[in-house]
Amino acid sequence: MNEFLTNIGNSIVQIHWSAWISIIIFIGFGMRGFKRGLAKELIGLGFMILSFVIAWLFYDSLSTHTLITWMSLSIQSNMAIAFGVIFVLMQAAKIALYRLTAMASEITDPCVLNKSLLILFLLIATAIFNYYIDVFLNFNTIETVVTTGLLRTGSSFIITFFAIIGLFVTISKPLKLSISVSYPCFLSSFIQGILNLLSSLNNKLNAVSVISRSNSIFGSVIGLIKGFMFIIIVILILQSIDIVSQEYFWVESKSSLRVFQDVASNIKPELSKYLLFIKE
Repeated sequence: MNEFLTNIGNSIVQIHWSAWISIIIFIGFGMRGFKRGLAKELIGLGFMILSFVIAWLFYDSLSTHTLITWMSLSIQSNMAIAFGVIFVLMQAAKIALYRLTAMASEITDPCVLNKSLLILFLLIATAIFNYYIDVFLNFNTIETVVTTGLLRTGSSFIITFFAIIGLFVTISKPLKLSISVSYPCFLSSFIQGILNLLSSLNNKLNAVSVISRSNSIFGSVIGLIKGFMFIIIVILILQSIDIVSQEYFWVESKSSLRVFQDVASNIKPELSKYLLFIKE
């Protein structure tokens, strides 16, 4: 028995690190797919494809931004990093959308969001007003007192914001516009419309009406497909970044990493026609 356990332990130790990572990724995506179900996983797969398309459309523009070029890498590396950043941000936006719709479905009183939404609108109005008009930035007094451009912009924003708040509070009294968090409130109808839309979207995104064993099983299959796509996308990005592509582990011949690299190599000729950072 001890010899049997020892052999199993030795076999586990000999498993390549890339195989462990692959196993963890597949288990994670598979279990998540089983829990979420087929319908929800298909929606998630659609989001992943959409993230890929949006990253493809905008990665070239982002690759020349200071946020990317400060690392002083090659143009190919900058493009690959920009693509990865956009892809990750789109996935993060998907998670934020799911959480937002879930929160919206739990809110019963729209006036709870009245004050927060008003502040958001005033901030947006201030930003637009400040960007296009710059009233306070044109005053010589401010230019004399505040010499740094960033501080001048910040000071102008703060002054404009409080001026707009003062104006809104002044006109809200004669117009009887309630800015409280209790009903009735100024934005109750508008907020309720948004909540209804988000609640409906939550039902569709989470496919709450689809519950069955086959739905869970096929969901895990789609989850495994998403896991496979995720690994291939990560490999394509990392192999295009100089500081990563030069590492020794890319030349490993006996590992799951080699299998995924072979798949990536097979699709590179076609992808290189559309993604400039991928070389055949």
